[in-house]
Order: sequence, then structure tokens, then C-alpha cells
Amino acid sequence: MVLSPEEQRRARELEAELRRNWVSRRDAAKLMDVTGEYIHSLAATGRIATLNTPSGRLYWRADVQRLAEQREEDRQVREQRRGASPFDIEGEDGRDRT
Repeated sequence: MVLSPEEQRRARELEAELRRNWVSRRDAAKLMDVTGEYIHSLAATGRIATLNTPSGRLYWRADVQRLAEQREEDRQVREQRRGASPFDIEGEDGRDRT
């Protein structure tokens, strides 16, 4: 099948749109710093939109980025909680008040 120049241009545009908006499972896992299996389970529960293609499943980049940001925020909260102690009380001048 030979595509006309207009069809070739449209195919390139669609491919570029796919690359901008969709990522592979491997790339999604890298963005979120998780395993591919975890990405698969997020998609299975509807937390990440998917697109099935002849080359494999793709994942909606915006969903992956949103979940990656949530994951990072949760990690920071956990770290703050871990480092906080009810005995670490400082006054406004920075001196220990315990």
C-alpha cells in the first residue's frame, strides 16, 4: 500500500501525537519509579488510561505523571513523619524548649 503525500503527513502527525501523549509500560514504570507489573495493575483498576495497539499497550502520559507526582508527595509526607518527634519542640528563636 502506497500512501499519498497527504496521508504520509497525517501518519507522521498521528505518530507524533502518540509519542507526546502515550508511553510504553517500561517508560511509565521509569517515570513513576515502579515496576511494569505495578503499572499494569494501575491500568487494570482504571487509574491509568490505556490504548491497545498492534505493537502493544500504551499508557496515557498525563495519568502517569499525575500518579508520579502523587507518589512523590506521599513519599515526602512519609519522610517528614518519620523524622518528626513530639519531643522536638523549638521556639521561634530556634532554641530547644523541651
